[in-house]
Amino acid sequence: TPANLFLAIGGWALDTSISLTINSGIFSDLANEKNGVVSAGWGLSRDIVNIFLIFILLYIAIATILQLSGYGAKQLLVILIIIAFLVNFSAVITKLIIDASNVLAMGFYNSFEKGADGQIEISKTFKNAFNLENIVRQVDAIKESKDVKNLYLVQFLGYLLGAGIAAIAGFIFFVFALLFLIRMIVLLILLILAPLAFGAMVLPSTKTHAKKWWDALFHQAFFAPAALFMLWMSAKMATSMNSLFKKYLGLPDNKGITDMLIDAQNKTNWDNLAKFVIQFVIIAIMLIASIVVAKQMGAIGADAAQKGVSKGLRKAQGYAGRISRRVAGLGAEGLLTTEMPGLRHIRNIPLVGHGLAGVSALREKQLQAKERELEKSYGTYSTAGLETLKKSPLTTERRRKVIEKVLAKRGPKTTSERIIEMLKAEAKKEVKEETKAEKPISPPPSKPV
Repeated sequence: TPANLFLAIGGWALDTSISLTINSGIFSDLANEKNGVVSAGWGLSRDIVNIFLIFILLYIAIATILQLSGYGAKQLLVILIIIAFLVNFSAVITKLIIDASNVLAMGFYNSFEKGADGQIEISKTFKNAFNLENIVRQVDAIKESKDVKNLYLVQFLGYLLGAGIAAIAGFIFFVFALLFLIRMIVLLILLILAPLAFGAMVLPSTKTHAKKWWDALFHQAFFAPAALFMLWMSAKMATSMNSLFKKYLGLPDNKGITDMLIDAQNKTNWDNLAKFVIQFVIIAIMLIASIVVAKQMGAIGADAAQKGVSKGLRKAQGYAGRISRRVAGLGAEGLLTTEMPGLRHIRNIPLVGHGLAGVSALREKQLQAKERELEKSYGTYSTAGLETLKKSPLTTERRRKVIEKVLAKRGPKTTSERIIEMLKAEAKKEVKEETKAEKPISPPPSKPV
């Protein structure tokens, strides 16, 4: 029938589109071809970003030397180091995400039935699930086998439902075939722009553009597995509904639509006919909704992945920031105190020496804050515990000094003596407050008459 032919052509278009964009090596060849459009475009984007990062690095250097701390130069340096590393691996990261989505998509695609030549045919899976040819054949057999009242209505509904579901499925296949081709083109463009997207993550004002790129990447990449998953679900639902429909009516598997729609008195079974129509309406809605749901699933995946990337970047930034501040402080302190002839002259440069002193002072402030935290923490330890910790070979020299400072404040008194003194001080304080509250207020002096 024309409807079955349309379904077969739509299935062939979808199979071909999937084979070209996901299953074959065409995408990999285009993405990895040396001196190709993608490689040349990615290289140009990377060079532009590297120049951009160099200018930001110069700005950070000048801001650090001139102590322009209000511009967040030190925090920006940490992000710059991470992004400069990721820019050169942006192609690898992007291809890894695309390959992961393609592998997931092929897992669903391989679940469809294969044709006579061993190739997967999505249209065959749906034709078997809908049982379209059997529906048409059994509707034609009604006239020959039984003298049925309302014969033409039953035939019309059978042909209409069979042709309608085939037309809807064929149209959905054509739409998905086009979307898969668009997906491949968009992913190639996103691959070319990958360095620019990574570079845009440096500045707060350009992070919105980077977020749009990440959203587009995950949305397009995971649209493929979401779409094939929805098609697979539609086929499974059609197959299951046929079996459930017969089971619900109490019909064996060898019975077909003739026995569903025609009762023993050769009359139209309107209840079964209504259920039969509802079955096909549900399958049609499932097919139409597959496009919308696939797009939404891709968007949800993009949002979840974007949050994961942002969280990972924040953790890496915090970790790298702690290391860089420590290394910078130690390096600046070393340059200020070194006696090597070559390095000694560096600190004599006015602006450089001023900048190094600022970095070293920042490092000293951080160490002092850390010592105050340790002193507060060690204050809760017992004297015996502090003595043991002081003698431990694992205790650093700076921590040992903090322990000695805490012990010096305590003096030779034991822990029980210190507790008794604290209780006495609290008792004296309470007595003093009570006495002050009970002291009578003297009346004001009387004025002479």
